[in-house]
Amino acid sequence: MRQFGGVIIVTKVIQDPNDNESLKKSRSPYDSCVAQILSDCDIAFSMVENYPYAAKDFGRVTKSACLSLKSRILLYSASPLWAIAGKTSPLPDISDNNSASDAGKWKLAADASKAAIDYAASAGFQIEPALAGRRAMYIQPWNSKEVLWVRMNEEGGSEFERHYFPFGFSGWSAGAATQNVVDDYEMKDGISIKSSSMYNPAQPYKDRDARFYMDIGFNGAYFKSRVIETFEGGRDEQSTATDHSRTGYYMRKLVDTSQTVGQTSRTTDGIVFRLSELYLNYAEALNEYNPGHSDIAIYINYIRKRAGQPDLPIGLSQSEMRERIRIERRIELLAENHRFWDVRRWKIASQTDQNIYGMKATKSASAPGGFIYQKFLVEKRPWRNAMLVIPITLDETFRNPNLVQNPGW
Repeated sequence: MRQFGGVIIVTKVIQDPNDNESLKKSRSPYDSCVAQILSDCDIAFSMVENYPYAAKDFGRVTKSACLSLKSRILLYSASPLWAIAGKTSPLPDISDNNSASDAGKWKLAADASKAAIDYAASAGFQIEPALAGRRAMYIQPWNSKEVLWVRMNEEGGSEFERHYFPFGFSGWSAGAATQNVVDDYEMKDGISIKSSSMYNPAQPYKDRDARFYMDIGFNGAYFKSRVIETFEGGRDEQSTATDHSRTGYYMRKLVDTSQTVGQTSRTTDGIVFRLSELYLNYAEALNEYNPGHSDIAIYINYIRKRAGQPDLPIGLSQSEMRERIRIERRIELLAENHRFWDVRRWKIASQTDQNIYGMKATKSASAPGGFIYQKFLVEKRPWRNAMLVIPITLDETFRNPNLVQNPGW
């Protein structure tokens, strides 16, 4: 649904391959699909076991997973892309209006998120108290009580690290971070690089949010046995050549630096739900439904405290808090399959996803830190609002002429 919008609701097994009435139905309104998912989650919640937190049960659907899905789907339903259009149509609102809102929907999302948080706490889940635990949860999620559900993959045989390691470590540099996201990491004083007196563009990686050093591989960052060299002529230099980082950055988050390229002993499981997402969901929905509520800052600050960041300033307006929540979400959930969908449901992708920037480093004996840093445009991506959702493939529309194509495709 986050890809296409409203889908065909099927609640019974279709036995007859010639049953065109059942096979060639129309897409249901988005909110009807949401209601069906909520119903399915409630049924699943009543049926799944209340598993103890033990290794043998890792990966099984839990009651917390059911409640987490309700939190997420209601958050999406309340967001500008679907807030009004989703009530009666399977199609999104692809106009430039990104302020569509429905207080009732935001309340449902806030209530569902708080219920999921409270149940998770009663079931023994808790946010990792230290950044080391946050980093470790991606490598060994079965050891973390913050992880609510994962996508299990085949045991062993993963070459995940080959895709993300820097070029100089025989990696493919497939997941290079961008300057866009690097710029959203605050300084350690809790202020953005645009406003903080601590920020020095000549030494752009100094005194940043501690999550920056956990998440991003940058010029001078220690990685395995040495520092990363993205500077011109360095072993991991920024370049358009094969297997180099085009942006001058690499990903550290999700990556097990104890592995070597070609080693296939690691099992790479993907986190689907974790407690921090629920905190962010709750804060976002509550800010839209009941701005100024004390829980908004409380739950965002739980996450910031782990990173050593100061609490959010007191007295933020609704719009200021909205922006802080969105940035917090971008940083905390980096590379966890959220941002692509978030900017679409918020309808801000036209502002965020067109100009993609990187950072070029050049050695200079006279420069502070020994390098000159220059921000540069990596690529300018085309955008039109039809891209807020993904088109239904033509072969599917040929099979079922009742499938209405998404607008603009």
